[in-house]
Amino acid sequence: MGDVATTTAIDDDHGECGAVHGVYSRAELEALGLDAREIRRMVAAGELEIVRRGWYATPAHDDRVHAAVKAGGVLSCVSALRRYGFWLPPGYPEDHRRITRNAKADSGCRGFSPLAAGRVGVDPVVIALECAARCMREEDWIAVCDSVLNTWNVSAEELRGRMGHLPRYVVAMFGKTDVNSQSGTESIARVRLRALHFSVVVQPQIAEVGRTDLRIGRILIECDSRQHHTSLESYQNDRTRDRKAVVGRWITLRLTYDDILFGWDEVVEDIRAITAKDRHRHRPVVKYGTESESTHNPAQINEWWQANPDYGIALHVGRSGAIAFDLDRDDLAELPRDMAEALRLGVFQSSRCGISNRAHYVFANGGTEMNALASMSAEASAENVVTLLG
Repeated sequence: MGDVATTTAIDDDHGECGAVHGVYSRAELEALGLDAREIRRMVAAGELEIVRRGWYATPAHDDRVHAAVKAGGVLSCVSALRRYGFWLPPGYPEDHRRITRNAKADSGCRGFSPLAAGRVGVDPVVIALECAARCMREEDWIAVCDSVLNTWNVSAEELRGRMGHLPRYVVAMFGKTDVNSQSGTESIARVRLRALHFSVVVQPQIAEVGRTDLRIGRILIECDSRQHHTSLESYQNDRTRDRKAVVGRWITLRLTYDDILFGWDEVVEDIRAITAKDRHRHRPVVKYGTESESTHNPAQINEWWQANPDYGIALHVGRSGAIAFDLDRDDLAELPRDMAEALRLGVFQSSRCGISNRAHYVFANGGTEMNALASMSAEASAENVVTLLG
């Protein structure tokens, strides 16, 4: 059996071959130079077992792959992805197999486009991922997809292009993936936070701190897993980063695996307790009440940024020649039509994470649209709809 056991291991396009799990198709054995007579001899000698027609197993085979093939299919979907070492959340303990079109069985996982009959005992990653889109919860599938993207260092568009025709909801899930995600817990947290309309930055680079998993305003969210940050060196590094974050006026939330997967409601309550009071927002270097100290002097700006590279850029309306309208309604349709159409021409800065039309609409002072809006603002302000900032 030496010749059988020394072939290659995993091929991204063709799946995991028999050399890894001990279950071979006849085509695999023939590719290794074993003809029908030699296969019959090995079966008679107990070196190979007939699993089903056209499939054989060595005595040291993997039981799960063996069971999938014996049932008329191949190991696929969640089970194949787990076998390949990609991150998987809990909740999928059963074996998943794809029943091939040559088998009589009518149950099992399947993709969305016609898939070839299994030629090796474990489906390729792309086929397994396509099947998993039917079996997994949306946020779980996105996290697994992130794991594949990051491991292979490919874009979502490239991975999607290797699949067949996909329904709209799977295409939409691809749009929520992120190749930069470094862990499954980070992916789950990102998807959930964005679903709650938080503006989330993935893997931001923070001065004196380094890369963090996620950022919401001044909140740095570190998603620790059970496998990472357990060594003495990692423990010390995490505490150093946390200390530097405090010096830089960041708020660090360190979330564990259990926090994200089993205690999420409490996590969200804590984040909302911070954001509800705007404690997560960056404060300007120019203090409130001293706005006249704002400047466009390059030397002064450079001095401020050297003191804190994380300072943002603000527009001093009025003094800069700009004028802004602060809309306090969720929908522009609630305004007079002329005012709504004029606001749509302005530069839009959302004040509610993009979930409504509440925003600052900025114009150059003296513009035609600005003059028309200014003439309407007094009436609108009386209804607490639009506040003129200048």
